[in-house]
Amino acid sequence: MGFEQTMTGIMVSDEPVKGILALHTFTQMAIGSYKILVAAADSTGDQDVKKTCQTILDVSERRAAWIEKELDCVTRTFLTAKAA
Repeated sequence: MGFEQTMTGIMVSDEPVKGILALHTFTQMAIGSYKILVAAADSTGDQDVKKTCQTILDVSERRAAWIEKELDCVTRTFLTAKAA
């Protein structure tokens, strides 16, 4: 019985949870990077670069908000599936 439980544990992967965590981490890094680029472009007076970076930042922040909501859902779905 213990062997079977161990083997089942090996077969069940937490990849969905790891994946959403990696996506969350990457998105937060992108947000920080674009905030830095917006500040640098503003500092140097390059309004075209600032505008482009701000647009990308806005998209990244919307994506981050969506991912935030999905963290809970992905985790709960994974745990429910694992318990079944």
